[in-house]
Amino acid sequence: YWLSHGLSAAQVSGFWTVGILAEIAAFLLAPWLLMRVEATKLLMWSAVLTALRWFFMGITESYLILMILQVLQAATIGFSGAAFAAIVGKSLGENEKASAFSVHRVLGNGVFITIASFASTILQKEFAISGFLMMVPFAVLSAVLAYVADCLWIKRTIG
Repeated sequence: YWLSHGLSAAQVSGFWTVGILAEIAAFLLAPWLLMRVEATKLLMWSAVLTALRWFFMGITESYLILMILQVLQAATIGFSGAAFAAIVGKSLGENEKASAFSVHRVLGNGVFITIASFASTILQKEFAISGFLMMVPFAVLSAVLAYVADCLWIKRTIG
């Protein structure tokens, strides 16, 4: 995608490297952050930052802006993953945790990504909608669901 939009292979490698480093930093900072912020709130803000990242990635081709946006990869992967692990750790029994992580992986990285990939290909051809812009409503929905979970179910479950 980025190569077809004028970026060089070195530039694409550069901003993905920044994203991966941001993820690593997020995982390293997550224990400290989770002592100060509830996991459900971290999950919600991760989804909000993810929506912003995808929105701006869908409307810009500026290398400098893309580099800055890649720092938000920390929220997309690192903080959301740590928050999910914290929620599972507090709310499920030992026998249920592995199943929860498996379902999360299968749905998030398997089923959902496959459906989103096919849908984005069709929508991009038909309406010239960026795959990044297609993901924004899903991230917003995730933020809303995390907020509802924070307000209702999870607070009662994990105190």
